[in-house]
Amino acid sequence: FGHEYRHRTVYATLAVIPRRSQIVVAKAVTVGWFGLLLAAGCVAAAWGTGLAVLGDVALRLSFADPVPRVLLGYVAFVVLCTVLGVALAGLLRSMVAACVAMLVVALVVEPVVALIVSLPGLEAVHGVWTYLPFTAGQRMFALTSDAVHGLGKPIRPMYGGLLMAAYTAVLLTLEGVLFAKRDA
Repeated sequence: FGHEYRHRTVYATLAVIPRRSQIVVAKAVTVGWFGLLLAAGCVAAAWGTGLAVLGDVALRLSFADPVPRVLLGYVAFVVLCTVLGVALAGLLRSMVAACVAMLVVALVVEPVVALIVSLPGLEAVHGVWTYLPFTAGQRMFALTSDAVHGLGKPIRPMYGGLLMAAYTAVLLTLEGVLFAKRDA
């Protein structure tokens, strides 16, 4: 979405496909598939490298619990991040702003929230930060179910993935609604 506004190609897109909901869904699905291919390629390359370096040991480790779940969780996390990026690019009408927003939330906001809720006297809200989008999503590829930094009870990998999917769905829906109501 971001470049379509910048280069004004959104007008041609809307002329060909006037139903804006179809455009939002098509972009999310297309970018999600590219994210899936990229993540699967990264997993395959890492597995191949491990096999080349470790040999038979890599084969035994590859299918030992929790490796398959972690690898699938990583792929799902990348797909959700790509679709989240589409939603943010549409909301902000800028790919650069969407990239910056995702990086700031993941690398600054969520760690600062974790730091704040870890302060003495805030024991009642220690677990709040585990429900933030990227922290929850990272649970999909966590090796253990231990609490990170000793703060609160961690959420299960499946629930972390569902929570990140819910954040993504809400932002994508909001983007779809705003895209339908805004002028191009």
